[in-house]
Amino acid sequence: MERVRFSQGKKRHTAKIRGYFMVFALIVSILTFGSPAFAGGDPGDIPTQKVVTYETNGGSRIDSEFVSPGGTVLFQHIPVKECYSFVGWYYDIALTQAYKGSDPITQNVTLYAKWAASGGNSQCGAAALTSTIGTVSTGGTANETIIVGSDVTLTALKAAITPAANATFEIYNADGITKATTLETGMKLILTPQSGTNKVTYTITVSSPNLAFNRPATADSSCIASQNASKAVDGTIVNDSKWCSMSGNRWLQVDLGSVKPVNQFVIKHASEGAQSASYNTKAYNIQVSSDAKSWSTVVTVTNNTSGVTVDNIPAAQARYVRLNVTTPTQTTDTAARIVEFEVYEHQNLSFNKPATADSTCTVSQTAAKALDGSVANDSKWCSKSSNRWLQIDLGSVKQVNQFIIKHASEGGETASYNTKAYNIQVSNDGTNWSTAVKVTNNTRSITVDNIASVSARYIKLNVTTPTQTTNTAARIFEFQVFGLPNLAFNKSATVDSTCTATQIASKAVDGSVINDSKWCSKSSNLWLQIDLGSVKQVNQFVIKHASEGGETASYNTKAYNILVSTDGTNWNKVVSVTNNTGGISVDKITAVPARYVKLNVTVPTQTTNLAARIYEFEVYGPS
Repeated sequence: MERVRFSQGKKRHTAKIRGYFMVFALIVSILTFGSPAFAGGDPGDIPTQKVVTYETNGGSRIDSEFVSPGGTVLFQHIPVKECYSFVGWYYDIALTQAYKGSDPITQNVTLYAKWAASGGNSQCGAAALTSTIGTVSTGGTANETIIVGSDVTLTALKAAITPAANATFEIYNADGITKATTLETGMKLILTPQSGTNKVTYTITVSSPNLAFNRPATADSSCIASQNASKAVDGTIVNDSKWCSMSGNRWLQVDLGSVKPVNQFVIKHASEGAQSASYNTKAYNIQVSSDAKSWSTVVTVTNNTSGVTVDNIPAAQARYVRLNVTTPTQTTDTAARIVEFEVYEHQNLSFNKPATADSTCTVSQTAAKALDGSVANDSKWCSKSSNRWLQIDLGSVKQVNQFIIKHASEGGETASYNTKAYNIQVSNDGTNWSTAVKVTNNTRSITVDNIASVSARYIKLNVTTPTQTTNTAARIFEFQVFGLPNLAFNKSATVDSTCTATQIASKAVDGSVINDSKWCSKSSNLWLQIDLGSVKQVNQFVIKHASEGGETASYNTKAYNILVSTDGTNWNKVVSVTNNTGGISVDKITAVPARYVKLNVTVPTQTTNLAARIYEFEVYGPS
């Protein structure tokens, strides 16, 4: 019995030893050959393993992993990224070849994270802002726009902006890096949400100045103390900011401060201030005066229904502008409600210019009718084709920054025929086009599209959805193009010398390139200087060289520089060009103050010919 017990104990002891040995052997095997997934090891110590690297594309970091050849990733890592949901891992940067957790790892590999934007967090949407000054686009994209008047300062714009909750913003120069110290077209307002992602960049356009902005204004009366005349010239349409009058003689008068040329009036009526369209002014007239005694009526409107009216006139000299409301609403309500009254000096560059179109509805509804300045007597361009376009030749390259279209209801037709969708393209040569405006859901009778100033000779309106209904005819009563004033036009100019008695300095600032209207000089020191009359803000120079006047392109100026000065003595070089070949050069700079502008021609042609030939030297400001 004793021997049996000893034998059984010995067997149990032997079994334990064998068990320990098997465990030891397994550990040695794992260390030698690797496990199906062994994370965190040193590839130098385990040469047979493959490295899995994780590129999280902005997500949380995940360390590299070491896997035996043919093995799989044991831990299916899921990174996190604020405002995004993890979709999965991919073998390629383009995220087209998905990795499956069961895929064997046969070589070193990098896996790339794919993400989908998450809408579940209120902080994750594209940041947005509102402003009590100007017009802010609301496309919900990463690139939006803000349009403000030139009277608006950087400080005022910053104070007027309310960013989305917990978001911050800063205004930069056009490079998007340097903080702005002034406000100019092309600058960038960058809005950053709390998350730091999904930033929105608003490109700023400083439009032509509203001459009435914050000018002294008087009125016959007001409905309540807060609805006084000044509210119609404060640049805002929110918070019930309007002039209101219930008297029997409703008028609003603005003092522009000095006599100015004016040619456009924009009125924002009740519905622009979020009131009923039935309160929009029905009938009114506008008068101008230099002395507030002798008045001339320049606009008379008898049947308006729109929330915004734009009235263009031939340029008139005026210090005082007066709006007389004769029929205040579409109903029996007797209160005049004017949310904004704006006065501008614009130049309609398209007026009576040559125009072509894809087709016409009738022989009388031609392209020219859209440029004749009239909406009466069915004066419109109409087209029923499937490719509806209207093209204008401005005659030469101009700086343009605003387009006004008067649609069907401006000509007395039903508003259901107002153009719904269109785009506007610009070109210097009629061949290469850039899209400057795109509108997809218009219902208004008048559209006003402002853009950052661009150079263009040809303007093309493409009507993509002609009406609010299934009617397929495009109806355009007026297509107007406006631009910035050339500050050098007909200003005093001097030069080093001239080639002939007729090729003098003034020919380079007379607005013409025909009949050999140019400045020419053959001296060894070729320069042209312009006196703008007073210090202005300038930020763009347009030079029309030899080929613009019909000469050979080999005579186009090759090298030149431009200097500016406020006193004619101390000069700053703002432009330097060394290898121009084009017939037109457009040089844009950050706005600087200048009264005197000097063009130095250093290499006058593309050849050995030594004569400088400048057909036009134009100077522009931010507004």
